[in-house]
Amino acid sequence: SRLPRYDLWDINLNQQIIPDKSPSDLVTSINTSQGCPMRCDFCCSPLMSDRIISKPLSLVSWECRELKKRSPKYIFIRDENFPLQTDWKEKLIEIESIGAKIYLFASANLCTPSNIEFMASHGVYMICLGLEDITENYTKNKTLDNAVKILHDYGVYVYLSFIVNPTKINTDEKSEEFYLRLMSRFNDLRPEMVCGNFLMPFKGTKLWDQ
Repeated sequence: SRLPRYDLWDINLNQQIIPDKSPSDLVTSINTSQGCPMRCDFCCSPLMSDRIISKPLSLVSWECRELKKRSPKYIFIRDENFPLQTDWKEKLIEIESIGAKIYLFASANLCTPSNIEFMASHGVYMICLGLEDITENYTKNKTLDNAVKILHDYGVYVYLSFIVNPTKINTDEKSEEFYLRLMSRFNDLRPEMVCGNFLMPFKGTKLWDQ
């Protein structure tokens, strides 16, 4: 469909909880791709598409022109991992033209100094990184601490999402150990925002069998 998502509800009621936003600020969103090849054990995105399916730049440009008419203060790029696309820079320039503050999903391994410098200079004010399950090692997060440092060096807010797997905190002792470790990571990384997902795994993911 060519219909942007904002046609499906009253955009004025789209109240996102994000740093610096006031109740009167308008927030909207856009997606420029679908799918993810990273195959994290909790994620259903690769079940729907284990490769990146990108929208044509021309379609993104058209949607940006439509969104600009709404004069939003913030815009969320909903892609699972926006900078995985080969043409993400061209798309970001189009989205910047809306004139809104941008936040998006990315993975730590793609938060290189050059990528973050480009994003920061083209309207990105916050990046959502998956801290995920702190008891697991994810390939995408091997550089997480350095990525967060780079983001803060460029004045970009850090939004960390994390996972609580109920099979790992099924006793008081395990729960206390887990949350102390989680708080330690927050103290190390100093995010401006966090989001907790108390896991209900999707059928077909590796975690479903557990």
